[in-house]
Amino acid sequence: MGQVLVTGGAGFIGSHLADALVRLGNRVTILDNFESGSKSNLVDLVDDVEIIEGDIRDEALVESLCRGKDCVFHLAAIVGVPISFDSPNHTFDINLGGTVKVLEGARKAGARFILSSSAAVYGCSHPKSQPHNNLPSSPYGLQKLLGERYAQWYSQFYGTDVAVLRYYNVYGPRQNPKSPYASVLSSFLYRGLTGKDLVIYGDGLQTRDIVYVGDIVRANLAASQLSTMPANPIDIGSGRSLSVLEIAQTTIRVLGANVNIIHGEARPGEVRFSECDPCPAQESLDFRAETRFADGLSATANWMKDMIETGVWE
Repeated sequence: MGQVLVTGGAGFIGSHLADALVRLGNRVTILDNFESGSKSNLVDLVDDVEIIEGDIRDEALVESLCRGKDCVFHLAAIVGVPISFDSPNHTFDINLGGTVKVLEGARKAGARFILSSSAAVYGCSHPKSQPHNNLPSSPYGLQKLLGERYAQWYSQFYGTDVAVLRYYNVYGPRQNPKSPYASVLSSFLYRGLTGKDLVIYGDGLQTRDIVYVGDIVRANLAASQLSTMPANPIDIGSGRSLSVLEIAQTTIRVLGANVNIIHGEARPGEVRFSECDPCPAQESLDFRAETRFADGLSATANWMKDMIETGVWE
């Protein structure tokens, strides 16, 4: 690759990707507005990357940063179903409008474009049995689906090298559990470590395919190195589905926490069943998730313990 741009590079996934790119000898530029990303995620990278604080909706800035780049990894977004219901206009402006501006910057620069999308595009349909039935049940899922369509349009009509990766439920170190839109696993770990009961919204029988952040990074690197870019979006998950209740019970067991599981009202737009078919990723990217849930959970718990002990989330 050589010279790369990572939008959202101070975020949870983006900072891990930036770490890996630097280790591979790339010259990395990070663009982040630090609305949800954190400078603490970049502490070990400050001497090795160029960090630009700015907005992906700033067309002139994006175009200037894309210039001369070999690959653009686009991760910047407002992530989450609940916040897209609370702020549909704001999330649309960033998740779709910002994506198109970054796409245009990559096109003008002749750079490859790797788009981070989401299994939220499937809505309440089950992708393993209905692989072409994209019916988003939230503004977030719709915004991600439209971003995918724009990326494919740029590939078809402009010849931009594009790969679209649809992530399932990503977990790992650097995921902020204090956000009102934190992932279920991050929230469970934080509550368990601080002696609070774990809250499940709904009956807990809804399932999630959870995939470790290190595997997501590997998928991005694999996509960026393809000789021929895939025509269709590629699902990136573990291929194993767990109920939210199972995730909560496993979290309590791994932590040895003396806490209970309580239930709250189900959230609107929440997907009932989620499970990735890993075969297309293996065929297109020679990729398969490698991290066992127990190992990833332990690594994330150890990191979170350190954050709690240092008072980061007080």
